[in-house]
Amino acid sequence: MTYLKLSNEVTLILLCCCIKPDTIRKKRIATILSEKLDWDYIYMIANAHGILGLLYKNLESYKNKVYIPPHILKNLEKYYHTTAYRNLVFTYEFDKIIACFNNKDINIMPLKGIDFIRHLYNNLGFRSFSDIDFLVEKKNIPQAEQILFNMDYKRKKERARKDERHFHSIYWQHKRGMLIFLELHWDIDFQDSPFSIRIADCWDRAELIRNNDNFFYRQSLEDCIIFNAFHIFREDQFKILPLKNFCDLFELIKKYNNTIKWNEIAKISETYNVTRPVFVVLLLLQELFHINVPLELTRVLCSQGFQTRMLTKLVEEKIFFKYQKDFIIPSNIIELASEEKFAGKLKHMLYIFKTFCYDYIRAYYADLNHSIINAVTKTSRQHLKTLGRYFKTFGLSLLYPKKKSELFESTKNSKSSIVEISHWIRDTVKK
Repeated sequence: MTYLKLSNEVTLILLCCCIKPDTIRKKRIATILSEKLDWDYIYMIANAHGILGLLYKNLESYKNKVYIPPHILKNLEKYYHTTAYRNLVFTYEFDKIIACFNNKDINIMPLKGIDFIRHLYNNLGFRSFSDIDFLVEKKNIPQAEQILFNMDYKRKKERARKDERHFHSIYWQHKRGMLIFLELHWDIDFQDSPFSIRIADCWDRAELIRNNDNFFYRQSLEDCIIFNAFHIFREDQFKILPLKNFCDLFELIKKYNNTIKWNEIAKISETYNVTRPVFVVLLLLQELFHINVPLELTRVLCSQGFQTRMLTKLVEEKIFFKYQKDFIIPSNIIELASEEKFAGKLKHMLYIFKTFCYDYIRAYYADLNHSIINAVTKTSRQHLKTLGRYFKTFGLSLLYPKKKSELFESTKNSKSSIVEISHWIRDTVKK
């Protein structure tokens, strides 16, 4: 459909988004490694997308890894082993949860990373995930919550409005030197969502999986592809399209390609009004990962208003985004300035403060030594850059108001194009 111009850095990242690269892929990786590469950019993108583990395992065995800067290779190795330990704790904990739910005859279905780490990757260091997501039938939620409370989990408080319309609850506890988060789902999208996935259908089509003395349910292949593709675009005005989620789908399709019922995927997607998000993700997989999807993706999407520039925009701004070498006004400042009421401005200011605090907390618990100094050091550099942009914006407003206005409009226009795509994807309800 389109010819995306990919740099050597981007090509290398995509080649490493694979568990077992074939001979052709290995040769291409070896060839690119000998080129002059921007390793800081490679690391930044891989880190943002949660694929540093895959990058490390696909690079560390090459003889010409001498081209990789030592500090990059060291950081990749550290991330890989830290992820493996963290996932070991998570999988052990989830096995205990499954056993407890089995004892009370409560059906449970793992979602996303916690199932994929053993089902697809078979290596604890390959795939990072921040929490354990699992699905329980709504009628069993009170009993499921009590089990988690008995296991010393605490429930995260939510605002009343958010709690009323939400589709999962969050639980947490400290264990083995880290913070473990659980997301207990009874559905997979908000009640007032423009999409209409029927969770009861997913249970009806699910497969029973035996794991030693315990059991759980796994989504059907078709539901799994639909859900994980839809999940990438589920949030309005998505911040990033994570490559780790594309890797999940890539490996799932590779492993079960001969048994996937593609026509069923198209039919179910139309029934649930998720054709646009699902087909756009499959099209991105086809373009970036060169995997064959036997559906008329382009024809169906274009008949609903899709344009080639949308795909290019998504790749350039939400997957392989560039360094901000030129000064760009932070989106938080644009949102702050766009608010007319004081309450709205205060809300954005509190959000900025909350984001800074969360970064420190996440860095603290990600460090196995729980070092405050390491957490501050790890996050301060990025925060100083962000604060620098805030102060520069303020300075431009005072000294060069015309230049500030031009940058404001440029950044606003760039964001508006993504908002346009988001609105198109979510405008799925049949008139």
